[in-house]
Amino acid sequence: MNQVLLLVIYEVIKNSIEDWEAQGIAYGAYYAMQHLETSAKDDPDLRAVALPTTLEGSTGSNFSMARQGYLDYMVDSGKLAIDLGTSYIFMDEAAGSISAMSFDSTTISGFNSYLSDNYSSVEITSFGISNVSNFDYADHLRTNGWSGSSQVRDQPPTDSLHQYQLLQAQLAVSVFCEDTSTQVMSGSGGGIDCELH
Repeated sequence: MNQVLLLVIYEVIKNSIEDWEAQGIAYGAYYAMQHLETSAKDDPDLRAVALPTTLEGSTGSNFSMARQGYLDYMVDSGKLAIDLGTSYIFMDEAAGSISAMSFDSTTISGFNSYLSDNYSSVEITSFGISNVSNFDYADHLRTNGWSGSSQVRDQPPTDSLHQYQLLQAQLAVSVFCEDTSTQVMSGSGGGIDCELH
């Protein structure tokens, strides 16, 4: 889309929001975490850095809160909403993102760090892990009979290691939401009259 047209669209949206505000109507930007607008879903650059890696090793379809690219996208979107004059930013369906967690190397490394930080070496060994620094949870799942991400989601393992992976995934979602709100609010020039929900 050409730059002049984008600026015109930006001004139309900004003016509309200002008009609504003048009438006492607050505008809220709503982000259903698993349902992005088509332009984002179809952007190959965003897809490359925001989609999860499935247990099968392919690319998933819903953006993952475990991926830095998705955080960057949400921060940029939130800043744009504030620049346009939004009064509220709503983030919804974060829990659904847990099922879209990724098996990419960064996420696996994060799980390993979580294990090291929260459990003793005796506990880690009891999970069947001899060396947590090079443990690959995806390989562990495949070795123990899980062949795909949907199988793990629909028929999850019942062992304690999987429960700890879910706890770490919940923590990652919480950190994602906290990082998004902190970066959006701090990066929009201060003096922001906006609430995050």
